[in-house]
Amino acid sequence: MAPSLSLQDAAEQGLRTLQLQVQILEIMREGVVLIDDRRQIRLTNPAFDELFGYAPHELDGQSIDLLCRLGDVLPAALRRRLPAPLATRRSEPVELECLRRDGSRFTASCVVTPLTIDGAGHWLAALDDVSERSLLERQILEVRNRERQRIGNDLHDGLGQELTGISLLLRGLSQRLQCTQPEVLDEIEEIVGLLNQSIHNTRTLARGLSPVSLERGGLVPALRALTARACETYGLATTLRTRMSQPLHLDENAANHLYRIVQEALSNAMRHGKASRVRIQLGADGAAIRLSIHDNGHGLPPGEQSSSGLGLRTMRYRAQVIGGDLQIANHRLGGTVVRCICPQGARERVHRGS
Repeated sequence: MAPSLSLQDAAEQGLRTLQLQVQILEIMREGVVLIDDRRQIRLTNPAFDELFGYAPHELDGQSIDLLCRLGDVLPAALRRRLPAPLATRRSEPVELECLRRDGSRFTASCVVTPLTIDGAGHWLAALDDVSERSLLERQILEVRNRERQRIGNDLHDGLGQELTGISLLLRGLSQRLQCTQPEVLDEIEEIVGLLNQSIHNTRTLARGLSPVSLERGGLVPALRALTARACETYGLATTLRTRMSQPLHLDENAANHLYRIVQEALSNAMRHGKASRVRIQLGADGAAIRLSIHDNGHGLPPGEQSSSGLGLRTMRYRAQVIGGDLQIANHRLGGTVVRCICPQGARERVHRGS
């Protein structure tokens, strides 16, 4: 039987453990902060102090709201994503707009672990400055959207119009040959039919590259076309319900982001969830636009809500660039639900380098 530790040995072992934990915090590159249930800072590591421009221990006892541009973002994110009672598991990463001591702002990626200390709830948060990465991602997305829109316009207004002109010329030629060479009329009609199908395919491609157009009615008609295509092409029973106490107020780029979120959710429901039915709901009031996509598929495996998969990351990113928030979770009735809330008047936030 192993001898039990004396009180002195136990104290020394506890001290060594504490010293090791302090050393780990000291050398971590990410900024680490311990927050109590009153949103007050209990502890920070040197990387956190340097990130925000404060001296060591200067932030002790201060509110975390001093550092977050939107004071309730971090606590709200925690309460929304973490269950009660608290369990020791990490939250999904969230991006926060933060404020340094000198007044400059930056974007931080934040991962939070809930803790219980002396019977009280605490949160240990690790923050990393991702301003450059975020700016680059947004610039890439903006370039991709502009290029898609340009190609879509070229297809619709360029190639589509040229094919239409050729079809009209063949119609005229068919009328002139009706008396002199009637044997070629069937071939001309066949060519005209192929051209008309090409025109239809060209316009479909153009709508796919720039699916939401204010000239074509905006987001709702584009979503109706998307649901019809999902039914016809993939056999996915898709319904769209709209509940509008106020008209939608958002620019074309923001509407395209919401459309792409729905498109990605439908794709995930078919490919990964093996769903047979999807219900899309779009609502708007004076303050916000609310979008949800609920499928009857297998749902997300444990831990998948915080997945770093490209599709899920892209959906969250699209919501962020229009000032919205996106949540992906298993629905209590089964399947997966994607919810996105963005403000009325949403516009794509264009970021340019200095």
